Amino acid sequence: MNSVDAHAFAARPLGPLEAFLWSCNQQDSKVFAVAAQIAGRTAVEDWHVALQAVQRRHPLLRAGIEVNAQGRPVFVERAGVQPVLEVLDAAAHAWQDVFARELHTRTGDDDGLLWRATLLYSPEQVTVILAAHHSIGDGLSLAYVIRDWMQAMGPQKLEAYALPGAQESTLGLPPEGFDMPVGAPLERAMPLVRGDKPPRVHSQRLTFSATRALVTRARTEDATVHGALVVALTLAGAEREASWNAQSVRVKSPINIRELIGLKDECMLSVFSADTCLELNPHDDFWQAARRISAEVGARRNVEAFTGFSTPIKLFFDSLPPVGAATELLMGRGPMKLLVSNLGVLPFEPGQGGLHLVSMWGPSTFMGIQGEQNVGVITVNGELHMTHSSYSPIHGLLEGARKHLERVVG
Repeated sequence: MNSVDAHAFAARPLGPLEAFLWSCNQQDSKVFAVAAQIAGRTAVEDWHVALQAVQRRHPLLRAGIEVNAQGRPVFVERAGVQPVLEVLDAAAHAWQDVFARELHTRTGDDDGLLWRATLLYSPEQVTVILAAHHSIGDGLSLAYVIRDWMQAMGPQKLEAYALPGAQESTLGLPPEGFDMPVGAPLERAMPLVRGDKPPRVHSQRLTFSATRALVTRARTEDATVHGALVVALTLAGAEREASWNAQSVRVKSPINIRELIGLKDECMLSVFSADTCLELNPHDDFWQAARRISAEVGARRNVEAFTGFSTPIKLFFDSLPPVGAATELLMGRGPMKLLVSNLGVLPFEPGQGGLHLVSMWGPSTFMGIQGEQNVGVITVNGELHMTHSSYSPIHGLLEGARKHLERVVG
């Protein structure tokens, strides 16, 4: 197990989207989470030591957020603050229950770090759960952190990274441009009411053969797996929730921009999103709808779309808005029924550090809108993994989506 020397860093102002999530977090938690099952014989103490090496690699895993003299939030280094690793008996805890608890628990409200880890331990296989403030990363960031954690359990020495700049500054965000919400929503969204109980979390995995059949059919239909998933989930939701049939269903799809900004595997926020609206018509062809969703999301994978998304957020924070204004801005963009966060095929081999990644679940978070259904998707070992999280879950959503996919794949 090898250590790395960390690069110290000076305070950096949060970028527009980082600041937006920080501001929203003051009223509604913006924690996101990823879980993974990892096979191999290990000891608890080795996981502690390896996690410290990972923290030294990624500067934002050593960061907190403070407000400077100009009233701007900035990342500051919490030198010497060790990562929080809770160890639980794997036999006594279902990972879905712990995952739900982590989504329900805030972070970033004190002088500690902006993330935490949980280890559901057994000698031959563990489940790790990472939960973090969304300003320091995204789903793919935590997937890479888990990979690094596995590597640090073996002989590989991890390279230490410098503090990355915000995604907007990396792309040189210009002062002009504006992006209107899809469909110009006529009503204000209602804020999420969490209550005292954590959300419900359900998971489902497609077999290797079912995943391969879906990928093949989507390519044949000139669509994407993501487009097919959005349609299948929307149809399944409408079959189980009457309100989904009363209007078009607005779906949010996060878009990874690591390639656009020249990012490798650093832990940082590197996403924006595409909004699509699906008009429910039982006579519509499934693959025609999937092609439309695929085209609409694909058309936004460029710098121009990112600029249109980010500019109004930048202009908003240039005005130093009061606490709560960010949440009002989010609610003003209208109701959102479904968030589908699809990481695609995991971009690294499952074997790392002498261990084997069996499965990965998530990413999961909440926009903070009442009634939202969150579905995280990752393909690991050729099998598509889906995680459904909601405070007001549509029961059977994943099972219904799977049946629709089986029907159209044949």
